[in-house]
Amino acid sequence: MEKAAKDLKVNLVTLYDSHDNNFREQPDKVRYIRQLQQKPDFVILTPLPVQVSLNTLQALEALKIHSFIISGEIPPAEKMLYQQPQQKFKYWFGHMYGNNKAAGYLLAQHLHNENVNMMALAGSNMHSESENRVDGLRNYVAEHNIILSQIVPTDWTEQQGYYKTSKLLNRYKNTNAIWTAGHRLASGAIKAVAEAKLSAGPKIGTFNWTEETLAQLSAERLKVAVGGHSITGALALVLLHDAYYKHDFTDINGTREIPLTLVAATPENLDETILHFKHWAEFNFQNISKVYNKSLRTHYINVLPPQTP
Repeated sequence: MEKAAKDLKVNLVTLYDSHDNNFREQPDKVRYIRQLQQKPDFVILTPLPVQVSLNTLQALEALKIHSFIISGEIPPAEKMLYQQPQQKFKYWFGHMYGNNKAAGYLLAQHLHNENVNMMALAGSNMHSESENRVDGLRNYVAEHNIILSQIVPTDWTEQQGYYKTSKLLNRYKNTNAIWTAGHRLASGAIKAVAEAKLSAGPKIGTFNWTEETLAQLSAERLKVAVGGHSITGALALVLLHDAYYKHDFTDINGTREIPLTLVAATPENLDETILHFKHWAEFNFQNISKVYNKSLRTHYINVLPPQTP
């Protein structure tokens, strides 16, 4: 986002939280924005369940500040309360998110082999990311000859990844694939598998391209990591920049709900995939802006940047 803002000459202010307390901190940020003398043109946020972000949209609506949701998906139980962008909340400008259902399916696909016995560590059932990733897993299992022993919920932490993997490996001794809904869970699963000292350790797959995850892929402790959704912030900034200058992305792309197809990194394609992904750091975001390229027919929405000739 910082690189995109610099390229597009956007004044970007980032309000950080400690992650673990973001249910409380997002309302704090709204109160901070309410006190500003000069209000922002747009507020970009990630969605939180139990109506936290619904209340944020309502507050921004009252302030007549445009909002844009990125990265996560709307909690399924709350979709009727949100409705579609610009239906109930006219200042809710759009939503770009990693397609977690397709990503969960993709992760299962990469863990599949001829005689797969799989177990799965889900995240919290309060988070739509986990629910949708698990839905994708279930869809793949239903289409293929896979034994899925159990799906267990967790609190997303490495500690629960370790504890629950240890218990499940004792219960399901033929497990040869472990599907995990988040990278911290995968780290815990890796430790549990190492301690189990199995003759052939199960293949482990997860989400998010963190520094640790990439190192685990390189060392082949992970079979696959699906990622790339961190680019949603920068791509959203391009859309909002263009809309500010009268090139509304819905006129070009035809929708305000924009799913982003995530990508699987494996030890085999790791160098190529991550090298290409890292090109965003040098990429000039003016190149995918309608303001700077009047001939563009659609906005570029992709995890990886456009290939240069």
